[in-house]
Amino acid sequence: MWGETIRLALKPFRDMFVFSGRSRRTEVLAFTLLSVLANAATIEIYRGTTEVAAPLHTAWMLLWQYPLIALFVRRLHDQGRSARWAWAIGAGMAALLASAMLLPQAHDGSYTVTIFAWKFHPVGPLAIIHGIAMALVILALFGLTFAPEQPSTNRYGPDPRLDPGDFDELAAH
Repeated sequence: MWGETIRLALKPFRDMFVFSGRSRRTEVLAFTLLSVLANAATIEIYRGTTEVAAPLHTAWMLLWQYPLIALFVRRLHDQGRSARWAWAIGAGMAALLASAMLLPQAHDGSYTVTIFAWKFHPVGPLAIIHGIAMALVILALFGLTFAPEQPSTNRYGPDPRLDPGDFDELAAH
């Protein structure tokens, strides 16, 4: 069981430049778990060295994001959706992150938006709207990630839950 989980968790690094085909929900969950553990370990290692930690943590986060993008596109393909959905979610997230610096700021605000190593603290009614919009984009991301797949083969390839040998059995019936 653990061997299969580790293999699934590392598969997005092997397929980080593959934007075709399909991926399972368990692959997303395994990679997300590995990513969270690796990032938590990085934060713990560089704790207390803020001038070094921020750029290294940013580089580390970007290293983990690229395989996640390809994995998300393959996950959308598993549901029969095109990569345009990923572009829409990415554009919405980028627009919200970029707009955070344009909102009124307060250094003691409780709402914080971090873009790489920069932190912004938008305040006021626009910050509330911004937070709600960010939550909606994140909910859409999770919803699309964990939505049910299309059974059997679709236009993006065979069902990744079935072994290639299983297709021979299905064709015989």
